[in-house]
Amino acid sequence: MDDYEPQYVPFTGPVTPRDKKKKKEPEKEKMEKRPPEKKKGKPLKKVSLEEIKTYTWQMEKFQIMLAEGKNILVALMLDSAPSEPIREALLKFASQFENKFNTEIQDFRGNVSWFRPATQIADDSFNMFLMRPQCLPLTMEALKGISLTDIETKIVKIAQEVSQQTGYFFLATLLDEVLKRFRIPREKVLKSFFTLNRKKAFLPIQIADVAQEVEKRKVWEQVICVDGLLTEECDLLLEDLLVSNEESRISLLAKLTDFKKKKRGLLLREEVAKRRQIRKERDELYKRVDEFLKLNDYNEVVNVFNRIIQLSLEIGEDTVAQELTNRAEVFRTQLTQMAQRIPALRSQRNEALNQAELHELSGRYIEASKQFELAAAISTEIGEFDKTKEYASQSQRLISLAELASLRERLR
Repeated sequence: MDDYEPQYVPFTGPVTPRDKKKKKEPEKEKMEKRPPEKKKGKPLKKVSLEEIKTYTWQMEKFQIMLAEGKNILVALMLDSAPSEPIREALLKFASQFENKFNTEIQDFRGNVSWFRPATQIADDSFNMFLMRPQCLPLTMEALKGISLTDIETKIVKIAQEVSQQTGYFFLATLLDEVLKRFRIPREKVLKSFFTLNRKKAFLPIQIADVAQEVEKRKVWEQVICVDGLLTEECDLLLEDLLVSNEESRISLLAKLTDFKKKKRGLLLREEVAKRRQIRKERDELYKRVDEFLKLNDYNEVVNVFNRIIQLSLEIGEDTVAQELTNRAEVFRTQLTQMAQRIPALRSQRNEALNQAELHELSGRYIEASKQFELAAAISTEIGEFDKTKEYASQSQRLISLAELASLRERLR
Protein backbone atom coordinates (compact mmCIF):
# COMPACT_ATOMS: atom_id res chain seq x y z
CA MET A 1 0.00 0.00 0.00
CA ASP A 2 2.97 2.31 0.52
CA ASP A 3 3.61 2.31 -3.23
CA TYR A 4 0.03 3.30 -4.04
CA GLU A 5 -0.41 6.47 -6.08
CA PRO A 6 -3.90 7.87 -6.71
CA GLN A 7 -4.90 7.65 -10.38
CA TYR A 8 -6.91 10.39 -12.08
CA VAL A 9 -10.03 9.01 -13.73
CA PRO A 10 -11.86 11.39 -16.09
CA PHE A 11 -15.42 11.95 -14.99
CA THR A 12 -17.89 10.78 -17.64
CA GLY A 13 -21.22 11.30 -15.90
CA PRO A 14 -23.65 14.18 -15.56
CA VAL A 15 -22.28 17.31 -14.02
CA THR A 16 -23.76 20.32 -12.33
CA PRO A 17 -22.48 23.89 -12.58
CA ARG A 18 -19.91 24.99 -10.07
CA ASP A 19 -21.43 26.26 -6.86
CA LYS A 20 -21.67 30.01 -6.84
CA LYS A 21 -23.01 32.37 -4.24
CA LYS A 22 -26.19 33.90 -5.55
CA LYS A 23 -28.46 36.48 -4.09
CA LYS A 24 -31.83 35.19 -3.05
CA GLU A 25 -34.39 36.15 -5.64
CA PRO A 26 -37.83 37.48 -4.73
CA GLU A 27 -40.51 34.81 -5.03
CA LYS A 28 -42.68 36.86 -7.37
CA GLU A 29 -40.28 38.76 -9.55
CA LYS A 30 -41.68 40.02 -12.85
CA MET A 31 -40.02 38.73 -15.99
CA GLU A 32 -37.93 41.49 -17.54
CA LYS A 33 -39.11 42.50 -20.97
CA ARG A 34 -35.81 43.82 -22.28
CA PRO A 35 -32.30 42.41 -22.13
CA PRO A 36 -30.17 44.09 -19.47
CA GLU A 37 -27.84 46.81 -20.64
CA LYS A 38 -24.23 45.86 -21.05
CA LYS A 39 -22.33 46.79 -17.93
CA LYS A 40 -19.93 49.69 -18.35
CA GLY A 41 -16.43 49.87 -17.00
CA LYS A 42 -13.86 47.11 -17.14
CA PRO A 43 -14.78 44.60 -19.89
CA LEU A 44 -15.65 41.08 -18.78
CA LYS A 45 -13.02 38.42 -19.31
CA LYS A 46 -13.68 36.29 -22.37
CA VAL A 47 -14.24 32.58 -21.98
CA SER A 48 -11.63 30.66 -23.98
CA LEU A 49 -12.06 27.24 -25.54
CA GLU A 50 -9.50 25.83 -23.12
CA GLU A 51 -11.65 26.82 -20.15
CA ILE A 52 -14.61 24.75 -21.33
CA LYS A 53 -14.75 21.12 -20.27
CA THR A 54 -16.62 18.40 -22.13
CA TYR A 55 -18.14 15.16 -20.84
CA THR A 56 -19.75 12.23 -22.62
CA TRP A 57 -21.95 9.42 -21.37
CA GLN A 58 -24.54 6.93 -22.57
CA MET A 59 -28.22 7.49 -21.83
CA GLU A 60 -30.42 4.69 -23.11
CA LYS A 61 -30.03 4.73 -26.92
CA PHE A 62 -28.34 8.11 -27.05
CA GLN A 63 -24.90 9.58 -26.49
CA ILE A 64 -24.96 12.76 -24.44
CA MET A 65 -22.16 15.26 -24.91
CA LEU A 66 -22.02 18.16 -22.49
CA ALA A 67 -19.91 21.31 -22.43
CA GLU A 68 -19.43 23.12 -19.12
CA GLY A 69 -18.53 26.79 -19.27
CA LYS A 70 -18.20 29.25 -16.42
CA ASN A 71 -21.93 29.87 -16.11
CA ILE A 72 -23.62 27.60 -18.63
CA LEU A 73 -24.06 23.96 -19.58
CA VAL A 74 -24.67 23.00 -23.20
CA ALA A 75 -25.79 19.47 -24.05
CA LEU A 76 -26.04 17.58 -27.33
CA MET A 77 -28.10 14.42 -27.71
CA LEU A 78 -26.59 12.20 -30.42
CA ASP A 79 -27.56 8.86 -31.92
CA SER A 80 -23.91 7.78 -32.19
CA ALA A 81 -20.56 8.48 -30.57
CA PRO A 82 -19.59 12.14 -31.04
CA SER A 83 -16.79 12.83 -33.49
CA GLU A 84 -13.99 15.31 -32.96
CA PRO A 85 -15.59 17.88 -35.33
CA ILE A 86 -18.80 17.71 -33.28
CA ARG A 87 -16.83 18.23 -30.08
CA GLU A 88 -15.07 21.23 -31.62
CA ALA A 89 -18.41 22.65 -32.78
CA LEU A 90 -19.87 22.26 -29.28
CA LEU A 91 -16.87 24.01 -27.74
CA LYS A 92 -17.14 26.83 -30.28
CA PHE A 93 -20.85 27.29 -29.60
CA ALA A 94 -20.47 27.25 -25.81
CA SER A 95 -17.61 29.75 -25.91
CA GLN A 96 -19.33 32.18 -28.29
CA PHE A 97 -22.66 31.89 -26.49
CA GLU A 98 -21.22 32.67 -23.08
CA ASN A 99 -19.08 35.53 -24.38
CA LYS A 100 -21.97 37.12 -26.28
CA PHE A 101 -24.60 36.73 -23.56
CA ASN A 102 -22.46 37.10 -20.44
CA THR A 103 -24.54 39.97 -19.04
CA GLU A 104 -27.86 38.31 -19.91
CA ILE A 105 -26.75 35.09 -18.21
CA GLN A 106 -25.80 36.94 -15.03
CA ASP A 107 -29.16 38.74 -14.91
CA PHE A 108 -31.32 35.91 -16.26
CA ARG A 109 -34.83 35.72 -14.76
CA GLY A 110 -36.53 33.36 -17.18
CA ASN A 111 -36.99 35.47 -20.32
CA VAL A 112 -35.47 33.21 -22.98
CA SER A 113 -36.26 35.71 -25.74
CA TRP A 114 -33.01 37.46 -24.79
CA PHE A 115 -31.14 34.58 -26.40
CA ARG A 116 -32.87 34.50 -29.79
CA PRO A 117 -29.75 35.84 -31.56
CA ALA A 118 -28.05 32.60 -30.50
CA THR A 119 -29.63 30.98 -33.55
CA GLN A 120 -26.92 32.54 -35.69
CA ILE A 121 -24.21 31.20 -33.37
CA ALA A 122 -25.70 27.70 -33.68
CA ASP A 123 -25.84 28.05 -37.47
CA ASP A 124 -22.18 29.03 -37.64
CA SER A 125 -20.96 26.50 -35.09
CA PHE A 126 -22.82 23.41 -36.26
CA ASN A 127 -23.13 24.25 -39.99
CA MET A 128 -26.90 24.08 -39.76
CA PHE A 129 -27.15 25.19 -43.38
CA LEU A 130 -26.44 21.59 -44.40
CA MET A 131 -29.86 20.50 -43.11
CA ARG A 132 -31.87 23.40 -44.49
CA PRO A 133 -33.56 23.74 -47.88
CA GLN A 134 -31.33 25.50 -50.39
CA CYS A 135 -32.02 27.79 -53.29
CA LEU A 136 -29.87 29.33 -56.00
CA PRO A 137 -29.46 33.08 -56.53
CA LEU A 138 -32.57 34.68 -57.96
CA THR A 139 -31.00 35.74 -61.26
CA MET A 140 -28.61 34.03 -63.64
CA GLU A 141 -26.58 37.25 -63.72
CA ALA A 142 -25.90 36.91 -59.99
CA LEU A 143 -24.86 33.29 -60.48
CA LYS A 144 -22.59 34.15 -63.40
CA GLY A 145 -20.86 36.75 -61.25
CA ILE A 146 -19.63 34.04 -58.86
CA SER A 147 -16.28 32.43 -59.63
CA LEU A 148 -16.78 28.65 -59.65
CA THR A 149 -14.45 25.71 -60.13
CA ASP A 150 -15.26 22.99 -62.66
CA ILE A 151 -16.64 20.71 -59.94
CA GLU A 152 -18.72 23.53 -58.46
CA THR A 153 -20.10 24.38 -61.90
CA LYS A 154 -21.22 20.78 -62.40
CA ILE A 155 -22.85 20.73 -58.97
CA VAL A 156 -24.68 24.01 -59.62
CA LYS A 157 -26.05 22.73 -62.94
CA ILE A 158 -27.46 19.65 -61.23
CA ALA A 159 -28.87 21.88 -58.47
CA GLN A 160 -30.68 23.89 -61.15
CA GLU A 161 -32.24 20.71 -62.51
CA VAL A 162 -33.19 19.38 -59.08
CA SER A 163 -34.83 22.67 -58.07
CA GLN A 164 -36.61 23.19 -61.39
CA GLN A 165 -39.97 21.98 -60.13
CA THR A 166 -40.00 23.16 -56.52
CA GLY A 167 -37.68 26.17 -56.55
CA TYR A 168 -35.50 24.69 -53.81
CA PHE A 169 -33.51 21.55 -53.03
CA PHE A 170 -31.89 19.65 -50.18
CA LEU A 171 -28.16 18.97 -50.11
CA ALA A 172 -28.71 15.29 -49.30
CA THR A 173 -30.73 14.87 -52.51
CA LEU A 174 -28.18 16.86 -54.48
CA LEU A 175 -25.32 14.79 -53.07
CA ASP A 176 -26.94 11.54 -54.23
CA GLU A 177 -27.58 12.97 -57.69
CA VAL A 178 -24.01 14.27 -58.09
CA LEU A 179 -22.50 10.95 -57.01
CA LYS A 180 -24.71 9.11 -59.52
CA ARG A 181 -23.63 11.25 -62.47
CA PHE A 182 -19.99 11.98 -61.79
CA ARG A 183 -17.04 10.09 -60.40
CA ILE A 184 -16.27 12.73 -57.83
CA PRO A 185 -15.20 11.62 -54.35
CA ARG A 186 -17.88 12.17 -51.74
CA GLU A 187 -15.50 14.26 -49.61
CA LYS A 188 -14.85 16.63 -52.52
CA VAL A 189 -18.57 17.11 -53.13
CA LEU A 190 -19.19 17.87 -49.46
CA LYS A 191 -16.28 20.28 -49.42
CA SER A 192 -17.75 21.98 -52.48
CA PHE A 193 -21.05 22.42 -50.64
CA PHE A 194 -19.25 24.43 -47.98
CA THR A 195 -17.47 26.51 -50.63
CA LEU A 196 -20.68 27.16 -52.56
CA ASN A 197 -22.35 28.26 -49.34
CA ARG A 198 -19.49 30.63 -48.59
CA LYS A 199 -19.62 32.05 -52.13
CA LYS A 200 -23.41 32.60 -51.80
CA ALA A 201 -24.10 30.30 -54.72
CA PHE A 202 -26.18 28.11 -52.40
CA LEU A 203 -28.55 30.08 -50.18
CA PRO A 204 -30.03 28.22 -47.19
CA ILE A 205 -33.58 29.16 -46.23
CA GLN A 206 -35.62 28.54 -43.12
CA ILE A 207 -38.34 25.90 -43.39
CA ALA A 208 -40.96 28.53 -42.52
CA ASP A 209 -39.77 30.70 -45.43
CA VAL A 210 -39.85 28.03 -48.14
CA ALA A 211 -43.32 28.91 -49.44
CA GLN A 212 -42.43 32.60 -49.54
CA GLU A 213 -39.19 31.90 -51.39
CA VAL A 214 -40.95 29.69 -53.94
CA GLU A 215 -43.54 32.41 -54.50
CA LYS A 216 -40.78 34.97 -54.95
CA ARG A 217 -39.19 32.93 -57.72
CA LYS A 218 -42.53 32.35 -59.39
CA VAL A 219 -43.20 36.09 -59.43
CA TRP A 220 -39.68 36.81 -60.67
CA GLU A 221 -40.44 34.80 -63.80
CA GLN A 222 -43.24 37.28 -64.48
CA VAL A 223 -40.97 40.26 -63.82
CA ILE A 224 -38.28 39.25 -66.30
CA CYS A 225 -40.90 38.99 -69.03
CA VAL A 226 -41.38 42.77 -68.90
CA ASP A 227 -39.11 44.52 -71.41
CA GLY A 228 -37.48 47.89 -70.95
CA LEU A 229 -36.79 47.74 -67.19
CA LEU A 230 -33.48 48.32 -65.46
CA THR A 231 -32.30 45.97 -62.71
CA GLU A 232 -33.42 48.28 -59.90
CA GLU A 233 -36.80 48.71 -61.61
CA CYS A 234 -37.17 44.94 -61.77
CA ASP A 235 -36.49 44.80 -58.03
CA LEU A 236 -39.08 47.52 -57.46
CA LEU A 237 -41.66 45.64 -59.50
CA LEU A 238 -40.88 42.39 -57.69
CA GLU A 239 -41.31 44.07 -54.31
CA ASP A 240 -44.77 45.35 -55.24
CA LEU A 241 -45.94 42.12 -56.82
CA LEU A 242 -44.98 40.14 -53.73
CA VAL A 243 -47.38 42.15 -51.57
CA SER A 244 -50.15 41.97 -54.19
CA ASN A 245 -52.71 39.25 -54.73
CA GLU A 246 -52.95 37.49 -58.09
CA GLU A 247 -55.61 39.84 -59.49
CA SER A 248 -53.62 42.91 -58.54
CA ARG A 249 -50.48 41.45 -60.11
CA ILE A 250 -52.25 40.81 -63.40
CA SER A 251 -53.64 44.34 -63.32
CA LEU A 252 -50.23 45.93 -62.79
CA LEU A 253 -48.49 43.80 -65.42
CA ALA A 254 -51.24 44.64 -67.91
CA LYS A 255 -50.71 48.35 -67.24
CA LEU A 256 -46.98 47.98 -67.83
CA THR A 257 -47.54 46.47 -71.26
CA ASP A 258 -49.70 49.50 -72.13
CA PHE A 259 -46.92 51.90 -71.16
CA LYS A 260 -44.55 52.97 -73.92
CA LYS A 261 -41.27 51.11 -73.65
CA LYS A 262 -39.14 54.26 -73.39
CA LYS A 263 -41.17 55.61 -70.47
CA ARG A 264 -41.98 52.25 -68.90
CA GLY A 265 -39.45 52.54 -66.07
CA LEU A 266 -40.56 56.04 -65.05
CA LEU A 267 -44.25 55.18 -65.22
CA LEU A 268 -43.59 52.02 -63.20
CA ARG A 269 -42.05 54.06 -60.38
CA GLU A 270 -45.05 56.38 -60.35
CA GLU A 271 -47.50 53.47 -60.37
CA VAL A 272 -45.72 51.61 -57.56
CA ALA A 273 -45.61 54.79 -55.44
CA LYS A 274 -49.35 55.23 -56.00
CA ARG A 275 -50.08 51.62 -55.04
CA ARG A 276 -48.04 51.96 -51.86
CA GLN A 277 -50.02 55.04 -50.88
CA ILE A 278 -53.30 53.26 -51.59
CA ARG A 279 -52.32 50.30 -49.40
CA LYS A 280 -51.25 52.62 -46.60
CA GLU A 281 -54.54 54.54 -46.72
CA ARG A 282 -56.51 51.31 -46.90
CA ASP A 283 -54.78 49.90 -43.83
CA GLU A 284 -55.70 53.02 -41.88
CA LEU A 285 -59.30 52.76 -43.04
CA TYR A 286 -59.50 49.14 -41.88
CA LYS A 287 -58.53 50.33 -38.39
CA ARG A 288 -61.31 52.90 -38.50
CA VAL A 289 -63.80 50.18 -39.46
CA ASP A 290 -62.88 48.30 -36.29
CA GLU A 291 -63.34 51.45 -34.22
CA PHE A 292 -66.79 52.17 -35.67
CA LEU A 293 -67.87 48.55 -35.25
CA LYS A 294 -67.07 48.74 -31.55
CA LEU A 295 -69.34 51.78 -31.38
CA ASN A 296 -72.05 50.05 -33.47
CA ASP A 297 -71.87 53.03 -35.81
CA TYR A 298 -72.88 51.13 -38.95
CA ASN A 299 -73.45 54.27 -40.99
CA GLU A 300 -69.76 55.20 -40.72
CA VAL A 301 -68.78 51.57 -41.29
CA VAL A 302 -70.60 51.62 -44.63
CA ASN A 303 -69.00 54.95 -45.59
CA VAL A 304 -65.51 53.67 -44.81
CA PHE A 305 -66.16 50.41 -46.65
CA ASN A 306 -67.18 52.38 -49.73
CA ARG A 307 -63.82 54.17 -49.70
CA ILE A 308 -61.92 50.90 -49.20
CA ILE A 309 -63.84 49.36 -52.11
CA GLN A 310 -62.85 52.27 -54.33
CA LEU A 311 -59.17 51.95 -53.36
CA SER A 312 -59.20 48.18 -53.91
CA LEU A 313 -60.56 48.63 -57.41
CA GLU A 314 -57.79 51.12 -58.19
CA ILE A 315 -55.12 48.47 -57.60
CA GLY A 316 -57.03 45.75 -59.42
CA GLU A 317 -58.32 43.81 -56.41
CA ASP A 318 -61.79 43.22 -57.83
CA THR A 319 -62.57 40.16 -55.72
CA VAL A 320 -61.64 41.97 -52.52
CA ALA A 321 -63.83 44.88 -53.58
CA GLN A 322 -66.76 42.52 -54.19
CA GLU A 323 -66.33 40.85 -50.80
CA LEU A 324 -66.30 44.25 -49.12
CA THR A 325 -69.38 45.28 -51.10
CA ASN A 326 -71.19 42.22 -49.74
CA ARG A 327 -70.12 43.06 -46.20
CA ALA A 328 -71.21 46.67 -46.61
CA GLU A 329 -74.61 45.44 -47.79
CA VAL A 330 -75.00 43.52 -44.53
CA PHE A 331 -74.41 46.70 -42.56
CA ARG A 332 -76.81 48.62 -44.81
CA THR A 333 -79.47 46.04 -43.98
CA GLN A 334 -78.75 46.51 -40.30
CA LEU A 335 -79.04 50.27 -40.76
CA THR A 336 -82.44 49.83 -42.42
CA GLN A 337 -83.61 47.59 -39.61
CA MET A 338 -82.27 50.04 -37.06
CA ALA A 339 -84.07 52.94 -38.75
CA GLN A 340 -87.32 51.02 -38.32
CA ARG A 341 -86.57 50.37 -34.66
CA ILE A 342 -85.38 53.86 -33.72
CA PRO A 343 -88.85 55.35 -32.99
CA ALA A 344 -89.67 52.48 -30.63
CA LEU A 345 -86.26 52.73 -28.95
CA ARG A 346 -86.60 56.47 -28.43
CA SER A 347 -90.03 55.94 -26.90
CA GLN A 348 -88.53 53.33 -24.59
CA ARG A 349 -85.75 55.74 -23.66
CA ASN A 350 -88.20 58.53 -22.87
CA GLU A 351 -90.09 56.17 -20.58
CA ALA A 352 -86.84 55.29 -18.80
CA LEU A 353 -86.03 58.98 -18.34
CA ASN A 354 -89.49 59.67 -16.92
CA GLN A 355 -89.12 56.80 -14.48
CA ALA A 356 -85.66 58.06 -13.49
CA GLU A 357 -87.06 61.49 -12.71
CA LEU A 358 -89.88 60.05 -10.58
CA HIS A 359 -87.48 57.80 -8.64
CA GLU A 360 -85.10 60.70 -8.01
CA LEU A 361 -87.90 62.95 -6.71
CA SER A 362 -88.92 60.15 -4.35
CA GLY A 363 -85.34 59.70 -3.12
CA ARG A 364 -84.96 56.27 -4.72
CA TYR A 365 -81.56 57.08 -6.18
CA ILE A 366 -80.43 53.54 -7.02
CA GLU A 367 -83.62 52.87 -9.01
CA ALA A 368 -83.20 56.22 -10.77
CA SER A 369 -79.57 55.34 -11.58
CA LYS A 370 -80.64 52.07 -13.19
CA GLN A 371 -83.13 53.89 -15.42
CA PHE A 372 -80.42 56.29 -16.58
CA GLU A 373 -78.19 53.29 -17.34
CA LEU A 374 -80.99 51.87 -19.48
CA ALA A 375 -81.35 55.22 -21.28
CA ALA A 376 -77.58 55.27 -21.93
CA ALA A 377 -77.66 51.73 -23.37
CA ILE A 378 -80.54 52.62 -25.68
CA SER A 379 -78.67 55.75 -26.83
CA THR A 380 -75.66 53.62 -27.74
CA GLU A 381 -77.84 51.27 -29.76
CA ILE A 382 -79.36 54.20 -31.61
CA GLY A 383 -75.93 55.70 -32.23
CA GLU A 384 -76.46 58.89 -30.21
CA PHE A 385 -73.20 58.68 -28.30
CA ASP A 386 -73.38 62.18 -26.79
CA LYS A 387 -76.60 61.13 -25.08
CA THR A 388 -74.88 57.95 -23.91
CA LYS A 389 -72.24 59.99 -22.06
CA GLU A 390 -74.85 62.35 -20.63
CA TYR A 391 -77.05 59.61 -19.20
CA ALA A 392 -74.09 57.59 -17.92
CA SER A 393 -72.94 60.70 -16.06
CA GLN A 394 -76.41 61.12 -14.57
CA SER A 395 -76.34 57.51 -13.43
CA GLN A 396 -73.04 58.06 -11.62
CA ARG A 397 -74.40 61.23 -10.02
CA LEU A 398 -77.35 59.33 -8.59
CA ILE A 399 -75.11 56.57 -7.23
CA SER A 400 -73.14 59.25 -5.38
CA LEU A 401 -76.39 60.69 -3.99
CA ALA A 402 -77.44 57.22 -2.85
CA GLU A 403 -74.13 56.74 -1.02
CA LEU A 404 -74.46 60.17 0.60
CA ALA A 405 -78.03 59.42 1.70
CA SER A 406 -76.90 56.11 3.18
CA LEU A 407 -74.12 57.85 5.09
CA ARG A 408 -76.52 60.41 6.53
CA GLU A 409 -78.86 57.64 7.61
CA ARG A 410 -76.07 55.89 9.51
CA LEU A 411 -75.02 59.11 11.24
CA ARG A 412 -78.47 59.74 12.69
